[in-house]
Amino acid sequence: MQAIFQIGSDTAPNIPTSLSKDAKDFLKCTFKLNHEERPSADELLNHAFLQVSDEEELY
Repeated sequence: MQAIFQIGSDTAPNIPTSLSKDAKDFLKCTFKLNHEERPSADELLNHAFLQVSDEEELY
């Protein structure tokens, strides 16, 4: 819900510290306001966070 209230503001939502390094980086990439700095959908699909190969790593 916090993300909805952040739309249109100059600040990104808080990222929980409990997330993995890759998850935090993925979210930071998606929260970039400047579209020129934000990765494309293809780039995001190749992000390390989405490349988990071991199902155990998800939990």
